[in-house]
Amino acid sequence: MSGLIEQSPDRQSSFWLASQWFARALSERDAHHRFSSLAHALKSHPRLAVLCSELEGAAADEKRHIGLCMKQVQRFGGPALRDYKGFTPYFHSVLCELVTLFCVMETINAALLLSLKECLSDNSLRETCHEILRDEVQHARIGWAALSLSTSEERDVVWNHLPQIFQAAGVDKVDKDDANFDHTAAEWGLFDRAQRVAILTQTMNEVIFPGFWQMGLGKEIDWKQIQVQLSNH
Repeated sequence: MSGLIEQSPDRQSSFWLASQWFARALSERDAHHRFSSLAHALKSHPRLAVLCSELEGAAADEKRHIGLCMKQVQRFGGPALRDYKGFTPYFHSVLCELVTLFCVMETINAALLLSLKECLSDNSLRETCHEILRDEVQHARIGWAALSLSTSEERDVVWNHLPQIFQAAGVDKVDKDDANFDHTAAEWGLFDRAQRVAILTQTMNEVIFPGFWQMGLGKEIDWKQIQVQLSNH
């Protein structure tokens, strides 16, 4: 870890860092509960039950990630977590749920964390990103494994719900307005709108859509078309 430093950001950056890591802690907590629920639901599934142990492991990882994120929240002066309010499944189809959580959300999370890790000069943040990233890469593979185990009819359901899957994954929120970060913000992992959109677009074009095509989900739609459909919702 030579060349990495432990330092303190300015007050405004501390606010945004606390907010960012708090949002990630909330996301990790929600993922923990969703993964646990899916592991239980798939125990009697004729094809996907083989993924239960991996889902249980992923749920345990997410629970550990909550602590890692909250350590950064506390460091930058953020709030404590409140009681968890529960969740509503995104879809009735467990395959659509798996694709949303793993093929899309965990894949995008991994891409964002990789980009963060490459920019960070702070030792503690870099180590935290490294530990979470290692797990997220493994988690994303669960979704692709689920698709490979599914029937063509089940994959058709996924394809027909693709815009809703991306909306549930929150990809339409990546380009929301935020503060104008200065040129040093990326060293703390604070990406502006243009940087986030670039990471998302690259991940869609180079990882997620090619993955769908490889699973036989067709090539008649691309990321630009999905963006148009999302903007009309």
